[in-house]
Amino acid sequence: MKTYVMIASGLLLASLSATGQNLKPEEKTDTPSYGTVYSYEPSYLRRAEMNYAAALHSDCDGVVESAIAHTTMLRIVARWLDMSRVHSALVDLADNGRTPVIRYKAFLATAVFDNPAKFENTLMVKYTDSDQFFNAVASQVHKTLLGHNIL
Repeated sequence: MKTYVMIASGLLLASLSATGQNLKPEEKTDTPSYGTVYSYEPSYLRRAEMNYAAALHSDCDGVVESAIAHTTMLRIVARWLDMSRVHSALVDLADNGRTPVIRYKAFLATAVFDNPAKFENTLMVKYTDSDQFFNAVASQVHKTLLGHNIL
């Protein structure tokens, strides 16, 4: 019986990986790995905020970086949502994050949290990863610091 289960699960895994290989290159979907404004449905916003707040305390750096990106985008999209728990976690990460990347992304996120309306234009682009999103945020912060825009 155990052998049949192992064989069946192996066949299932093999068939799942083979399904993507059947598509021709022009038929493959071009879905971004990073969410868009439309990823956030109002009924899930509060739950998403709670989950991202928990993810900011993860032991995995990639999870923390992803949570920083998603909470930053969520702040721009839902300014009315109480995200004080996330904001305090981001401030802590900006000062005490495990890596320089986490500290930098958390710093950029706190700039967005301070004035989310100033960063609305960053959501007009479809990003393939969070680094592209943070490049846009950093560019906006840079323009502000040089006096091109006032926060």
